[in-house]
Amino acid sequence: MGKGRIWTSLEKAKIVVQGLKGRVVSEICNEYRIRQTQYYKWRGQFLENIPKIFETKSQSQKEMIKCSPNLLRVDLTGKIISYVGKRQRHYQQSPRFF
Repeated sequence: MGKGRIWTSLEKAKIVVQGLKGRVVSEICNEYRIRQTQYYKWRGQFLENIPKIFETKSQSQKEMIKCSPNLLRVDLTGKIISYVGKRQRHYQQSPRFF
C-alpha cells in the first residue's frame, strides 16, 4: 500500500482545532479522508505542544537543562556556556536554540 497524503503542520492544526471546537470527529475524518487514529495522534501532539508557545527563552533553557544535564555546561549565573551534542558548540552569550 502506498503512502498517503503529506499534511502540512498548518493543515493538521486546522483539522485538530475543528474537533476541539466540538465538531464530530468522524465527520472531520470523513471530510479529510483520514483515520480517526490519525486524528487522535495529531490531537495528542497538538495538545502536548501547546505550552511551548508560551515559553520564554529562559524557560526553554531550563527545560533543556532538565532533559540533558550531562550535555550542558552552565556557568555560575546559570547561563549555558556550551552544549555537547553531535558537535560541540561554544556560546559567548546565551545560545539560540530556535
